[in-house]
Amino acid sequence: MTNKFEANPGDLVGLDLIAICIQRGRDHGLATYNDLRQYCGLPRANSFKDLLDVIRKENIQKLEKLYKSPDDIDLLVGGSLEKLVPGARVGKTFLCIITEQFIRTRKGDRFFFENSGDIGFTLPQLREIRKASISRWLCDNTHIKRMQPNSFVQISTENKLVDCNDLPLVNLKLWKE
Repeated sequence: MTNKFEANPGDLVGLDLIAICIQRGRDHGLATYNDLRQYCGLPRANSFKDLLDVIRKENIQKLEKLYKSPDDIDLLVGGSLEKLVPGARVGKTFLCIITEQFIRTRKGDRFFFENSGDIGFTLPQLREIRKASISRWLCDNTHIKRMQPNSFVQISTENKLVDCNDLPLVNLKLWKE
């Protein structure tokens, strides 16, 4: 992502995608890392030391060399340096942003199957929709015979491989008019 982006074969150097994204955030007036921390209900950092609970010390030392104050830290930089939240691939600030976006997307979609209104589904239809899974879809559309129930989580003792026939099917007869 750095120095190789859009490089052609034989080029010694390409573009730095991370630097482009940081500059794009500045050009578009994105809030700073500290502003987004505060928006997400996290304590605002008054000094770099205030970030020791979420960013490793060696990275804070680098931030101190690059930025005058925690208020100057770019969102992409600060968010990328945060320690990961257990069970997630991002830190607290990015998790907050992603969660907020999903909530807004869901609530703003009047056709989303769980939103109430004139377009909604019957309770039996909703129960059937909730049975749907990517695991079952993969079983139905590939030559896979066994699949873990939660396809987004690694196979483990809590997410064991099961026979595809044991994964719930959606009864489409509930939509027959």
